[in-house]
Amino acid sequence: MTTSAEKMMSVLTLASKLYFKLSAVGADSLKESGVSPGQRALMEDVSRLGPQSIGALAAMRPVAKQYVQKLVSDLVEIGFAELTPNPADGRSKLVELTAAGRDRLETWRRADLKRLEAFASTIPDRDIDRALSVLTAAHAALQDEVARLQTKEASAKTSADGAKRRVR
Repeated sequence: MTTSAEKMMSVLTLASKLYFKLSAVGADSLKESGVSPGQRALMEDVSRLGPQSIGALAAMRPVAKQYVQKLVSDLVEIGFAELTPNPADGRSKLVELTAAGRDRLETWRRADLKRLEAFASTIPDRDIDRALSVLTAAHAALQDEVARLQTKEASAKTSADGAKRRVR
C-alpha cells in the first residue's frame, strides 16, 4: 500500500522533471535576448509583486544574495530593469522593470501561452485544476519548512560567529 508521503514524493519528482523540461523549452525561447531562466524568473517576481529589494528577491529562492545581485546587474545592463531609491530607508535600492523589460516579459508570456496551448488542450480542465490545487498546497507546506530551515541556519551561523569572536 502506498502512503500519502510516497504519493507526494512521486508528485514532487514529476514536478521536478516537468520543471527541467519547461526550463529547457523556456531557455530556448530566451536565447535571442541573452536573458537566463533565472533572470526571467526575477523579472516575473518583480512584475507580480512590484519593486523589490535584492534581499527580498534572494529570500524567495535558495540562492545567495550576491547571485541575485549579479542577475539584477545583468538585467540593468541590458535595459530590462533599473534600481530606484527605496523610500522606506533612502539607502537601499529597489529593483523595478523598465518599459523594455515589461514589454519583453509580455512577449515571452504570449509565446509561452501559445506553446502551452498545444498540450494543455489534451488535459481536461478539472485535472489541471486538481494539479494546481495539489501543487499550491505542497508549495505552501514546503515554504513553511524552508523558512524553518533558514531560521535554523541563521541561528547556527550567529552561534558560530559568536564562537569565533570569543576564540580571538
